[in-house]
Amino acid sequence: MTTPAREFLQVAAEKSANLSQRKAIRRAIDHYDASARSGRARFADWEAARQRCHDIKWEALNHLDKYLLEFERNLKARGGQVFWAETAEDARRYVTDLATRKKPGIEPATRRCARPSSRRSSGTIPTSHCAC
Repeated sequence: MTTPAREFLQVAAEKSANLSQRKAIRRAIDHYDASARSGRARFADWEAARQRCHDIKWEALNHLDKYLLEFERNLKARGGQVFWAETAEDARRYVTDLATRKKPGIEPATRRCARPSSRRSSGTIPTSHCAC
């Protein structure tokens, strides 16, 4: 057995012996099950909704080339730039270079949000990085 597999089994044995851990996992599973039932109940025909989602996913994946080119056209029309990477390493290098490059007059694309937020005021999210 490989080391990661052995380590997983050891940690799993320790966690499953911990009753408070098992109780927390059971609560989380019960909460998930209740949420899933609630979500399914909102659809008149759950299976038809699943099929529709499957069809949309199939369409998107099988015409991804068209949608990516359309996205590129739309982004460029709005002044954006697109970088096409041949490999994951090329993409990582580009993002790293972009993140470390400092050009005069160019500031990071952050915005200030005028909406009040208890999360921002509590200090957990800086205003300049607000995701709302």
